[in-house]
Amino acid sequence: MRVVCKQFLLILLFLFITNTILYTQNPSYQLTIESGGYVDFKIVSMHQYENDGGIDYPSWTRLKVVYNDTTDGTQEWKLGFKAGTSDFITGVENRTLPLNYVSVYVADIDTISNDDNVSIEDQPLALTDEYQELVENADEGTYRLYVTYQLDSVLLENYPDYYNTEIIYKIVPNGENF
Repeated sequence: MRVVCKQFLLILLFLFITNTILYTQNPSYQLTIESGGYVDFKIVSMHQYENDGGIDYPSWTRLKVVYNDTTDGTQEWKLGFKAGTSDFITGVENRTLPLNYVSVYVADIDTISNDDNVSIEDQPLALTDEYQELVENADEGTYRLYVTYQLDSVLLENYPDYYNTEIIYKIVPNGENF
């Protein structure tokens, strides 16, 4: 019984060491939506909507990115976003809304554990069903991003309804496609 236990412990130790060696060679990314995971454009006042040229939700979504580069410390990352559908969809058949009525951009970024320069997209990008970059050339560290959403005023030309899509965020190493 003791021989079997020793062999079993040696095998477990060997597997633990090889797993540690194999998996510490890859960078790790963690993306967390801390707040504002659901964007609901509510038009309460048509006067305000028309005069302001749409609706803005400044810094509505707060994303936290943690990146640990366990290789040589030189791998940078980028963050992209896209819509989960090709148009906004409704419960009414054949009634859709183009995605480009909504724009997205990073209003601000806090570098929590790193002070390196990071390139952010601070100009509105029209929502599409293809990935677009919000952040690029970010180094190892922890970052908090504040994402702003804008709804264009051309919505007035469409039927009132609930229009839905999901916005997908993705982190990849610089140089790789989303």
